[in-house]
Amino acid sequence: LSRVDRLPASARRTLQSAAILGSEFESALLWAVDEDAADPHLLSLLCDGEFLVPVYSDTPQEPQHPAPRYRFASTLAHDVAYQNLLLRRRTELHQRAGTILEQLRGTSPARLEDLDALCHHFSRGRDPARGARYLVSAGDWARGIYANDDAVRYYDRALCILEYEAEHD
Repeated sequence: LSRVDRLPASARRTLQSAAILGSEFESALLWAVDEDAADPHLLSLLCDGEFLVPVYSDTPQEPQHPAPRYRFASTLAHDVAYQNLLLRRRTELHQRAGTILEQLRGTSPARLEDLDALCHHFSRGRDPARGARYLVSAGDWARGIYANDDAVRYYDRALCILEYEAEHD
């Protein structure tokens, strides 16, 4: 936490935005969620500070271009950055990430990972009912490939969100 606190404010915000996206994330999605993250100096600073690690694909990258993906150097670094966010800001960032993912991948994504990310962000954003709808879709997907235990978990999470929303409206 003290290492995060010593970062410049813009780097700290970028690190927190990255934490919203998970332990590994696409740099393009980070740039869409946090405009400051488009500054390659910030990502270099976070990599030099051993908060983030670039994840390169098998194809060689040109040195002047940032890696297409990054991951947190440790689970602890991710957890500290995520837990250090105020709840209001965390909710706002999850909502923004869900909205951007929905624009990029559509409302019926072709990959279960994208559907799961939509569930995650919207259920923790300002629109948990939308997250519940994506959870039901993920449950349907899992049921379709006979992953019944996973389907039950998705449906159960959706039900919990909808019950909570019904009680608190």
